[in-house]
Amino acid sequence: RLLAHKSLLLLLHMHSFWILLVCATTFFNNSSTLYAHLTMRFVVVVVVVVCSKLMFNFALNLKLAGFIFSQMAMAAERYRASASLGVYENSSSSSGHLLNAAHVSMALLVSFVHLGVTGFDSTPVPHCTLVRFTGDRLIFAMVFFLFLCELATIVTFVRLFVRNIRLKDNCEAGLTLTERYQLAENIRMLKILLPI
Repeated sequence: RLLAHKSLLLLLHMHSFWILLVCATTFFNNSSTLYAHLTMRFVVVVVVVVCSKLMFNFALNLKLAGFIFSQMAMAAERYRASASLGVYENSSSSSGHLLNAAHVSMALLVSFVHLGVTGFDSTPVPHCTLVRFTGDRLIFAMVFFLFLCELATIVTFVRLFVRNIRLKDNCEAGLTLTERYQLAENIRMLKILLPI
């Protein structure tokens, strides 16, 4: 059992949900693609309607954006924990609910923008995982934005880890027992979160 603050546990549970969605939909997509190619008798079988591909892409974008934004929410929660050492342990889990709502909203926004850019075309296209749509530049900008979000999350985790280690090494004697406990918890949690 993981001992952590209620806010972080809420965020970790939601992150686990996104991981489960990534694994399940990847398995489903690969299985259906394999089945389509193994049972193909005519070329028509590998032609799909863009609209059905769009719904899959919406789910794909939602889970990937949710995965990335949940990590950003955990970074924000850890930043808050590091900034308020003395009082954080007694704080409520409302920030976890707020961060969960914010990152799910951002994931939905990114997914709906992608869906709006690609449109609802019913033109048959070759069955493949990469289908070229209109709005390529905006989609590239969205992917670049998600990449920058992921990079900012990694940098935040590393900087918080280094900052907490330095604080522990330099100022531990001047901290209260509660602050030392929270500092040790921050370091322990950041060691867990860094590989994620």
